[in-house]
Amino acid sequence: MRKSRLFTFFVILFFFNMAASFAHPVTPTLIIERNLDSSMFGVALAAMMTMNFLFSPFWGKLCGYMSTRRIMLICSLGYALGQIIFGTAMSEVQVVGGKRSAYLSARLSASLPAACILPWQIMSSTCRKTGGGTWCG
Repeated sequence: MRKSRLFTFFVILFFFNMAASFAHPVTPTLIIERNLDSSMFGVALAAMMTMNFLFSPFWGKLCGYMSTRRIMLICSLGYALGQIIFGTAMSEVQVVGGKRSAYLSARLSASLPAACILPWQIMSSTCRKTGGGTWCG
């Protein structure tokens, strides 16, 4: 296994997770600015977690049929689109729809199964047999 590929993978994964986490601290501010009910934060969180729960098995299974890199690209673009919908939402329905669409192809439900599978795909077969200890360096 080439360590440079694995290092690049973890750097990209780090920046992806950092960028995805920047949206959450501003969520209450957006809800307040749009004069939505204060319960919308909980409803939006419930919409996100429901979609995560429902679609994680789908994306995990899809990793066996498609390239995990392609799945991570699809989930990144889908998450960005969902956050754009959420950022421009002016009603409760749009907030929930934006959060649901973000997590349909979401950061958690799609990228985490793919991120767990990709290092094992990069490793050589002898490295996998030893359990990948310290990435067989």
